[in-house]
Amino acid sequence: MKNMIKLVLDELINLFGDAVFQDPEQFKSSLETALEKQKITPIEAKRTRNLLGIAIIEMDVYSRIKTAIAKREYYIIDRLVLEMDKNFDIKRKSAEIVIKSIAEMFDTRSVEKKEIPAEVGKMPSIGDTVQFSDYTWKVIDTKDKYALILSEKLIEKRWYHDKPVSTTWEQCSLRKYLNGMFYNTFSAEEKSRIKLTKLENSNNPWFNTKGGKATMDRVFILSVEEIVKYFGDSGKLTQSVGAEFMLSDEYNDNRIAYDMDSKVSWWWLRTPGNSEGDAAYIYIDGHIVVMGIYTGYSGGGGGGIRPALWLSF
Repeated sequence: MKNMIKLVLDELINLFGDAVFQDPEQFKSSLETALEKQKITPIEAKRTRNLLGIAIIEMDVYSRIKTAIAKREYYIIDRLVLEMDKNFDIKRKSAEIVIKSIAEMFDTRSVEKKEIPAEVGKMPSIGDTVQFSDYTWKVIDTKDKYALILSEKLIEKRWYHDKPVSTTWEQCSLRKYLNGMFYNTFSAEEKSRIKLTKLENSNNPWFNTKGGKATMDRVFILSVEEIVKYFGDSGKLTQSVGAEFMLSDEYNDNRIAYDMDSKVSWWWLRTPGNSEGDAAYIYIDGHIVVMGIYTGYSGGGGGGIRPALWLSF
């Protein structure tokens, strides 16, 4: 199937150029011409027509991928696969083939993010992905010789705290784990590059729940304010409405995250929720749940962990 989709897309480009993907009516007629030239069976033609019709006409995938690649927002490609699967009842494998085949038509010739080895002396840019230790990280900020990197995927699932009691970031078991067991998975050379960082643990911006004392951490998770700063600020965080418990805006898609099996999942933030027994988190659709969820262990796997750290270059 993948070869068939690619052959048809290449035929469209060769015959009609890029403009064919921007006019629905022209695309329909041009697609029929391309299908005829490939001399495929009626069943294959019907399936290809359906998949490409949904992607190009219904979802405007070509323009959306073009914009995403220009901005180096490669995660959008995965979002489109999820959207096609969810909204159009297309099997995920088929959706992935179609979306990534379209993405490969661009100058990048690949939908894979260009991972840069996290080498000393080679400062990456914001938006780059770097390979450090066993994980791929996204660069979300830079300062002097340091880059703030955030794991591209959720490395695992855990509870914020291992006891059913009120807690803060300073006291929680997740902080202890990230700066202990997880930190110790790095080599001595890797550890030497991870900056000890002072974190200001602010109160909840809507409910004023105490955030606790400032901490000195090498590995941490982001706060609500940092999410808004690095993933997009619509201004809604400072416009609290009494009945609201979550923030939804045009940046929801930016905040969606996947686990190591490429399954979408919710993930923890270090900001407290509406009580000292809750912590804020990002829901599976990208909403910031400022009200939070219970932090204490209550069975199950808990929330996704997306560590961040300042790394020297």
